[in-house]
This record gives sequence, C-alpha cells and structure tokens, in this order.
Amino acid sequence: MSEDNRRVSTHVVRKFINSAIYVEKPLSANVSSENTSIAGKSSLEDFPEVKTKRCTCSVDQKTCPFHADCPPILKESRKVLKLPESKTKVSQNSKVEIKKLIKKEDETRKKVQKQKIVDEAKVKEKEKEKLLEQERDNFRKWLMNKKKLEEEAKRKKEKEEEEKQLKELEKEKRQLENQLNFQLWLKKKEEENLEKKIKKQMDLINELERKETQLKDNEKAFNEWLKNSKHRQKPIPLNKGLESLCSSTSVTYINPNPWNPIT
Repeated sequence: MSEDNRRVSTHVVRKFINSAIYVEKPLSANVSSENTSIAGKSSLEDFPEVKTKRCTCSVDQKTCPFHADCPPILKESRKVLKLPESKTKVSQNSKVEIKKLIKKEDETRKKVQKQKIVDEAKVKEKEKEKLLEQERDNFRKWLMNKKKLEEEAKRKKEKEEEEKQLKELEKEKRQLENQLNFQLWLKKKEEENLEKKIKKQMDLINELERKETQLKDNEKAFNEWLKNSKHRQKPIPLNKGLESLCSSTSVTYINPNPWNPIT
C-alpha cells in the first residue's frame, strides 16, 4: 500500500504548450487520517510549482530554435519531490479520480491535437481554395486581356481591309479618269488631225482652183491679145538692131550721147 501511495504521490501531470514543449507539474495529495478527500482537496498549494520544459526533437541541440531559448535542466530539478510516507496515503477513490484526470488530460490533448490537425487541414484547404480562386481570377483576367487583344487585332485588321479597299477604289477611279482623259485627248487629237487634213485638202483644192482660174485667165488674156494683136501698130525698122523692133521711139528721153563700146 505504501508503494502504491508513493507511486501516486510521485505522479506528474504534463501540460502541452505545443507539440514540442510541455510543462510538468507533480500531482500530490495530503490527506489526514481524520479527513479523507479526493485529490482535488490535496495540498497542492503546500508545494511550489515545479515547471520543467522539455524539447523533443530530432535535430542537434545547437541548431534547434527551442533549445536556444530554453535554459538547461539539471537532473536534480527533474526529480519529483517525495512527500513523507505519512502524507502520501490516499484512498482508492483518489486513485480513480487521478486516473480519470489523467485520462481526461490525455483525451483533451488528443482532442486539441486532432482539432489542430483539422484546423491546419481547414487552413490548407482555404489556402488551396484561395490559390485556386486566384488562379481562376488570373485566368479570367488573362482571358479578358486575350479577348480584348483579339478584338483590337480584329478591329485593326478590319480597318486595314477597309483602307485597302478604299485605296483600291481610288486607284480604279484614277485609272478610269486617266483612261477617260486619254480617250478624250485621243478623240481631240483625231479631230485636230482630221481638221488639219480637211484644211490641207481645202488648201489644195483652193490652190488647184486658183491655178485653174489663173490658167483660164491667162489663156483668155492670150486669146484676147492674139485677137487684138493684128490691129496693133507694127514696129518701124530703123536699122538699129533691137531698137528697130519698136514701133516708135520714146519721146520722153533720148540719150544725146551715142553708145560707144569700151576699148
């Protein structure tokens, strides 16, 4: 019975701060022979609270971030205070209460760990959903930007096609105008050439008519001269060469000096 009481009196309750650090508290009971009660009424306040921090990790003590902040724990401080044998006697009900308390602490710790795992899973799920939503948002933005660029490219292409068609129409219009102007110029040129030919023909006809008229006039004048020549005065021979052919000498001027050849 004394060994069980000693084992119960030296039981330690661990309170986990996180998964790596916890606090140990020795749980003891001080029950007198006259007043037997449960462990909740034991004299826990009679002893100072011994806080022990222990870090369980698989890395080196120098590289662990928790070892650097925690002071070294001596083996003497890890020893649980042992009460005198007269003060460590507890009843069977106290053992049951202690076991229930330990079980409750374990269940609470497991529940906390489970809740922590669930919370971490929820956080991861939220982060995953947030990342997916961000990716969807980025995809929507990219899709809208792509659609906008495609619409701008389409409008630009339509504008270029419209400008190209306008240029083609202007080109065809200029070609038609040039062709029409050429036809008009060609027609005008043909008319001018025709007028020149007509004028040349008219000039030729007029010249022929003039020559024919002149020839007729000459022939008429010759015939008249020939008709009237027999009635004209004939020249008197003067034995002076050509002067003898004249019908009469000029009375207006007579050279008093006869002509003498130069010797």
